[in-house]
Order: sequence, then structure tokens, then C-alpha cells
Amino acid sequence: MAKITSTGSTIGSVKVSSTDQTTLVKKITVGAPVRGVVGALARLNGLQDVTLTSLANGDYLVYDSAASEWINKSEADFTSDIRGYFSASGDLTYNSSTGQFSIDVETVYTKDNFDSDFNTAIDEAALNGTGLSYDSATNTLSITATGVIAGTYGSASEVPVITVNTQGQIDSIGTIAVAGVTSTSYDSATGIFTINTADGNSFATTFHDSDDRISEIRNAISATGDLSYNPSTGIFQFDVEQVYTKANFDSDLNLALSTPIK
Repeated sequence: MAKITSTGSTIGSVKVSSTDQTTLVKKITVGAPVRGVVGALARLNGLQDVTLTSLANGDYLVYDSAASEWINKSEADFTSDIRGYFSASGDLTYNSSTGQFSIDVETVYTKDNFDSDFNTAIDEAALNGTGLSYDSATNTLSITATGVIAGTYGSASEVPVITVNTQGQIDSIGTIAVAGVTSTSYDSATGIFTINTADGNSFATTFHDSDDRISEIRNAISATGDLSYNPSTGIFQFDVEQVYTKANFDSDLNLALSTPIK
């Protein structure tokens, strides 16, 4: 192969083959190399588009589009940059300086929020509750009326009659006349006191400790033979000297003496 040179640069070459055919390269232009890398420059700082300053442990590379080059930044810058990628909205707040998200429930969940949720909960409970009614217009929960008229029931001549439902509410109420005493009677012969009431009933009781009853009992008893009894006082009496006389004694003694002793 033959080289064609001019001013030290190769501008062409001719190759002669064994087949007597010639290939001609008309022109070769050699410019500056894209990058020259030798052992002394085999570091990032040796690259034309990389600028490293005050390197420290934990530094990282970022591209500076304004300078069209890569530069190093510190670990603190890295933390700040990462925090800057986040934000918050709505009820959530975010501090990019500290990287902290926060929410204040007392500020976010106001009384109006609570009242609204509470009214909804009460409404749902009232819909499923027996004996309760709910007015959504006034947010009022009430006991369902049972139809009983408010008032005072009962008097000296009437007593109330009350019906209670399974919820413990008075379902109905009325009155009934008291069975007052219409008359009383007393049988001195038997000692029985009877009370008659307006409903036709009568209630009898015996006064066992009454004078008439005592007299009745005393007169139901008597005595015979040598035993005496006074129904006025209820006293039984037996006088041995009156019953067992001297004649009785002498007769019994003579009989005893005449009988041989065995």
C-alpha cells in the first residue's frame, strides 16, 4: 500500500492487489481527537463538562443546565433538594425546611363538622329505634308520643289504671272508681264485724278479743258432777271438802278396817 502525503498529513493511499486491480481512496481528513484519555486524566474532574469543588464525603453530582456542566453538591443540599420535591394541600400542611407533614384535627375537624356527623348518626339511630323520632330540620330527637294525655290521674274516689309498653313507656292510662265503704255491721252473738263496699263485696272478720266474743265462748262450755263452772267468769271450781265429806271418809275407813290385811 502506498501513502500519499502532503505537509505530513495523509491525504490518500493506494492499494495494489495481486490481481492487478487498484483501489483509490481519494481523500482522508484527520481532525482533533474527541477525547484524549491518559492515565493522569482518568478522573471525573478531568472531563471538560465536569467541575468539582471542595469535595466532601456524601457529595453527589447534578447537572447545571445554565453552565452546561456537571457540578458537585453537598449532602445537606441533597436533603434540601429532596424535601423540595414534596408539597401538601387541603387539610394537610408541609414544611419544606424540615420535611415535616402535619395536621391539626381541632382546626380541621370543626364543630360544624362534628354537628353534621352527629346529626347524621342520630338520624340513622332514630330510623332504627323504637319509640324515638327525629326532626332533621331542627336536629331534635324526641320520644314518640304514645297518645297519653298529660295530666294528673286519681282522686279520693278514683285510682289510676296504667298500661306500660315494652319500651317502658306509659301506653295508656285511665281511672276506676274506688270501692268505698257503704255500710258496716256487727253481730254481737258471733263477734263478726262486716264491711260492705260500693262494688257489692263484703268483708267479714271476727273480733276474738271482744266482750261479746268472750261471753259467747264462755257460754259454750259447761261442767257436771263434782266440777262446777261459772260462765260469767269462765272459772272451773272443785272443793274437795264439799265433795269428799266426812261420811264418805268414814265409810271408806270402816271398809278398810273390816277387810283382812293379807
